[in-house]
Amino acid sequence: MQNVTFSFCAQLCGVGDDDITDMISKIRSLDPEPALKFGTSRTQIIAPEGYVGPGPEGGWHVELNSDTLPRVRVIEIYCKALSKPIGNHVEMTYFSDRLR
Repeated sequence: MQNVTFSFCAQLCGVGDDDITDMISKIRSLDPEPALKFGTSRTQIIAPEGYVGPGPEGGWHVELNSDTLPRVRVIEIYCKALSKPIGNHVEMTYFSDRLR
């Protein structure tokens, strides 16, 4: 089977069987990962914090990558406390803004 494959490759390349055997030997001797000589550490892929692209009506569309945003947890006691009326309007607005 190998000789048939080599003969086919030799015919495609327009060379003799001996030449194609030499060519295949040369290809097999090459290093498939030559950059590993310079280091073996893997490249760390960094996720972007946001995406920027052309907007639908011109201008630019900017969108944050929700996968990179920090997760915020609100303690249930605070949610219940803020759902009740608090002092005056200024305090209520302040706490509502912080909760959001």
